[in-house]
Order: sequence, then C-alpha cells, then structure tokens
Amino acid sequence: MQTASDHAARRSAMTVESILWVGVIALTGIIVINSLPYFNGRLEHAFLIEKGTLALQPAYRTAFILHVAGAILCLSVGPLLFSRKLLRSQPRAHRYLGRMYALMVLVWAAPSGAYLAVFAKGGIWGQSNFMLLAIMWWIATFFGVRRAMRREIASHRRWMRRSYALATTAITFRLMHLILYFAAVPDHANYIASLWSTFALTIVLVEIVNHRDGARRSVLIRSNDGRHPNPRSRSERTLLRDGTPWSSTV
Repeated sequence: MQTASDHAARRSAMTVESILWVGVIALTGIIVINSLPYFNGRLEHAFLIEKGTLALQPAYRTAFILHVAGAILCLSVGPLLFSRKLLRSQPRAHRYLGRMYALMVLVWAAPSGAYLAVFAKGGIWGQSNFMLLAIMWWIATFFGVRRAMRREIASHRRWMRRSYALATTAITFRLMHLILYFAAVPDHANYIASLWSTFALTIVLVEIVNHRDGARRSVLIRSNDGRHPNPRSRSERTLLRDGTPWSSTV
C-alpha cells in the first residue's frame, strides 16, 4: 500500500522526468536547425569544410546524410515512444513509431555511423568511441526488438531505454563540449574528453534508471504477497492486450 510520502516521491520523479524531456525536445530542435545546412548539397558547413576532399566522395556524403537524417528522426521520435499517455490512448501509433525507429537505427543510422567512425577526428580515441557507440546502439535496438517479439515488455523497455540514451549522446556531447570549452580545456583534449565522458555517463545513468525500475517491480511483487507474480504497468498491459509479435508490438 502506497503512503503519502510514496505519492510525493512519485510526483517529484515525474516532475524531474518532464523537465528532462522538455530539455531533450528543445535541444533536439536546436540540433535539427543547425543540421539543415547539411542537406543543401553545398560544402558550406564547418564540419564538411574540415573534412576537405573526403566530404566530396559520394560514399562519405551518402553515409553522412543518412546518418544525420536518421539520428534527427530517432531523436524526434523518442519522446513520443516513451510517452505513457500516447501508449495508453494510441497503442497502434506507438507500434508504428517504434517500427520506424528500429528500422532507422538497424538499417540506416547505426550502420552509417559505423562507416563514418572510420574517418572520425580525434585519432584512434575518437574513431573507437564512435565505432563503439554505433555498435552498441545497433545491439541495444536489436535486443529491444527481440524482446518485443517475445512479448517481454519490461525487458523491451529496458533495452529501448539503452538505445535512446545512446542516441541522446548527440545532445550530451555538445553540452559537455561547451562546458569544457568555457573551462578553457584545449580543443583536442576537450573533444576526446567530451566524447568518452558523455558515453560513460550515459551508460551509467541509463543502468541506474533500469535498476530503479527493476527494484520498483520487485517491491510490487512483495506488496502483492505473491498473488500476482509478474505485475505489469498499464502501458505493458496495453501492449500485451492489443499487440502481436513484432509486426504489432514494437
């Protein structure tokens, strides 16, 4: 039985979560605006100018455009996929958006990211970071899909948290890079430190969230005295009630 303090803690957690989502949405909007020049076909963006003749190669330009477009779409879709309100009221929309997200990562954004990682700045430290990020993003999304196919909704949720958290490193890297810039960290050291610190912080934070979610479920099991061995949230019950294997549940 939940106490007043439990309800207060839950409200506080939901407030913090809402603030974080507002931040993600706002920063995604900034990234979208700043990325628009990439699609005009001209080499006028600082990133492409820095790449020199490499940016003129069709394979690199194609992979770059696919990665940027896929990452933007994934970041934009994420808040909707984690919306409990959307899942409960429009489970079909959740499934369609989930399929779109998964296909973009598995077929589009992560593979192109792995290709681009070979040419990333920062030497071996920069290249290995982007390669590891692309591989882990693909793996997390793949397992998220597999768990949905098996109707293991709690596990699906955990893997998709990992997937989207890795996607948001595009945001947190820029924030960390800005912080270290104002801290007068030299450019090369700033770049490498920002890459690896945001990567590590992302992994730690998402596992803390997943652990807290698992602990909450354990409390629910104990509070039910074993009468309901696998309590599920309303969102999970919606997916299990309305869904079928992956063509419908992701």
